[in-house]
Amino acid sequence: MDTSCRADSGADPDTWVAPVIGIDSPAAIQYTSGSTRSPKGVLLSHGNILHNCDAIRQAWNGDENAKGVFWLPPHHDLGLIGGILSMLYIGISTALMSPTAFIKRPMRWLELVSAHRGVITAAPNFAYDRCVETSTPEERAALDLSCLRVAMNGAESVRATSLAAFADAFAPAGFQLSSCYPVYGLAEATLQVAAGCATGTPGVRYLDRAALEQDRIVDVAPENPAAATFVGCGVPRQSDIAIVDPVTRKPCGPDEVGEIWVAGPNVALGYWNRPEETAATFGAVLAEPGEEHRGPFLRTGDLGFLCAGEIFTTGRCKDLITIDGHNYYPNDIEFTVQQCSPVLVSGRGAAFATDAPPGGLEQLIVVHEVDGARAAETDLDAVIEAIRIAVATHHGIAADAVVLVQHVSL
Repeated sequence: MDTSCRADSGADPDTWVAPVIGIDSPAAIQYTSGSTRSPKGVLLSHGNILHNCDAIRQAWNGDENAKGVFWLPPHHDLGLIGGILSMLYIGISTALMSPTAFIKRPMRWLELVSAHRGVITAAPNFAYDRCVETSTPEERAALDLSCLRVAMNGAESVRATSLAAFADAFAPAGFQLSSCYPVYGLAEATLQVAAGCATGTPGVRYLDRAALEQDRIVDVAPENPAAATFVGCGVPRQSDIAIVDPVTRKPCGPDEVGEIWVAGPNVALGYWNRPEETAATFGAVLAEPGEEHRGPFLRTGDLGFLCAGEIFTTGRCKDLITIDGHNYYPNDIEFTVQQCSPVLVSGRGAAFATDAPPGGLEQLIVVHEVDGARAAETDLDAVIEAIRIAVATHHGIAADAVVLVQHVSL
């Protein structure tokens, strides 16, 4: 008999010795999405995962009698930890479907929730929009979503209009607004940082955009053209949160926007084989630490503020558009543009600034996809003019260039 491929003694089960694994031992390398920079491997410990799974359980008070339904890809932290590991941790029966199946027909997701009697699910904001946009009243009425108690919404900006539209569209199926669960987290914090609120419904703040340019929080009426809408993403779970000036590293006041810093057992060990970036991102220390804050902190790169203990995110530090010394949030401008015409495809736009020419100012560029089926029947010049007027009215700046491009879908 040929023994050249025979296993050596190290593979003999009788001689195998279990490795010494503790709470701080590495368990997995989880890569960041790389949406704004190259992906990095986040080193998670066994303790990170266990703590975060328990924090997710605390956020919605789930038990083994509940049922979960998820379509999120398992290579994404929301899919792996939120949809699989945290459900295993609690002992929940979970139905999983392919992300491709959802993309091709979003209503498959909600039909599975109805059939499986799902109590908890999770998805990015766009998924809830797609279910509203692609479903008919007859399809909605055929569902029974009265079982769905927790519909987590995270991984991207949460829109108040999306929550209201989904709750309204699926009210005939038994869905309630109180089941909407905006959440906040990131790969560097394993997954969840905050989720769930004491009032039972997501908090919404309407803030003056001119004040936001100066990182100040000033409430205005919802109907005010200068109002920017932000949704609360829940209270921190097993995390210490500090809102910090990203330049001075001093804690911000209660009415100021700053970078969100996080400390706690959910913060990962660091980046795999990137010691300098690990030190810069995971080893942040406050310039003026208070007794209520421990450290070191994880610098999330996200901007936001706290209100009544709930986290509100406003944007990304590196994404801010700066024109003539004033800061603007691209996601806010993009949402304003999206509302200008039904020919503009939901969630398929971008706003950014070019470098300033010599002696001049930075220029705002707006790009958005248009629905090919509606474009032929739409005056696109009028749409461009509507975009320019909306940006000027709501944000007080001019869109120097507006580019409409053909929508490409699966």
